[in-house]
Amino acid sequence: VFNTPEEAVLIFGLRGNAFRSGDRGESWQRIETGVPVSVTAGTVLADGTVVLTTQAGVVLASRDQGKSFAPIPLEAPSPFADLTQAADGSLVLVGLRGVTRVANPIPAEAGGRE
Repeated sequence: VFNTPEEAVLIFGLRGNAFRSGDRGESWQRIETGVPVSVTAGTVLADGTVVLTTQAGVVLASRDQGKSFAPIPLEAPSPFADLTQAADGSLVLVGLRGVTRVANPIPAEAGGRE
């Protein structure tokens, strides 16, 4: 569970389920992630991009405050347990195969626009 820059709340978990509330939890909207496996972690990058990881090694990005997501292509997907953004802007992913660092992680077409 975390807040997006516009103070929306995003929750996620089993079977790729994700839900978003723009009114502090009064109402919730199901968000289509496009993955059938558990979403394991999420974060908001410095530029406001929301990023989620899955147990299948899929990394999803949203540029519209978590309203839609698109996959980020990775050379070697791995089950990820957590992620963060490094000082240089790269994405640091942690999972069963150790640490993966992805420079320039978010393609321009990822996950919608506001």
